[in-house]
Amino acid sequence: MEYLTEELIKRIIEKIDRNVSYTVRWKSHFRNKIIFLLLLYTGAKLNEILDLNMENIDLENGRIYIGKDKKRRIIPIHPNLKIELEKYLKIYDKNDKLFDISRQVFNIYLSDLSKEFSIRLTPRVITNTFIKRAIEANIPADIITKWVGRRVEFKNISDKPDIEFMKRIP
Repeated sequence: MEYLTEELIKRIIEKIDRNVSYTVRWKSHFRNKIIFLLLLYTGAKLNEILDLNMENIDLENGRIYIGKDKKRRIIPIHPNLKIELEKYLKIYDKNDKLFDISRQVFNIYLSDLSKEFSIRLTPRVITNTFIKRAIEANIPADIITKWVGRRVEFKNISDKPDIEFMKRIP
């Protein structure tokens, strides 16, 4: 399983923050940062994130609603993500979707970051990083599986509310 190290995550976010602070296209860079953070802190797939709209974000109760109908998942909002989402929602152009970017264009953005850091950076690598961090935080497999919407295999299972576990992830 490919994933990012904590040091690399820090460097990538610093790079994105520089683009947000010092470029004319700061809104686009900020949008890309939020998408990156959603991948990193929810484990959701890129297409699920790009389909999000305002109704899917519940900052008051700290929840993100991913997917539809039987496949709908409720993911607690990590405290670091909440801070950035609150900022983004203040500048967000009230469209149907939260993000005005295609999957292909965001993948090109990740490809450019890949070249800069000499790594392979894909949405799957970022979501794998979420899974790795959750495992290292001793979050039970059933909780991680519920959050990411795909089976995560290892042995610990829990009966605690999942919102308590999100606080363990760095």
